[in-house]
Amino acid sequence: MPDNQAQPTFDRVLGCIDGMPDVQSTKPSTVMSVLPFVGAVVTYVVQTYRTKDQGFMVFLQTVDAEGRARFLIPDKVAQAIYRQRQSLTDRSTPASRARQQRKRERERRRVAKEARRQRLAETGG
Repeated sequence: MPDNQAQPTFDRVLGCIDGMPDVQSTKPSTVMSVLPFVGAVVTYVVQTYRTKDQGFMVFLQTVDAEGRARFLIPDKVAQAIYRQRQSLTDRSTPASRARQQRKRERERRRVAKEARRQRLAETGG
């Protein structure tokens, strides 16, 4: 077997943590992405590990027409990706708050209009 320093970081780290006690992992997920008009197909294999010391590590392998690539995404990068995704899907963004405000205003106007109709109907006018 080649000496450990010659192995890529991806292999070394995965080999060191896989199956170790106090290390949790997900099952590998395989996702195929097809770009319809271009015809490009890329296959992704994603697996996440969590250790007490280093936090989360995401192992990403891609396979496309040119070959394959393997990436080790460290905890800080995984957290940044997660935060960015959360900020885009968070329901408390300024745009979503404005939509909620408009919705409340429409409802308030509808209720006020209905109340006016009720008063007119009661007074016979």
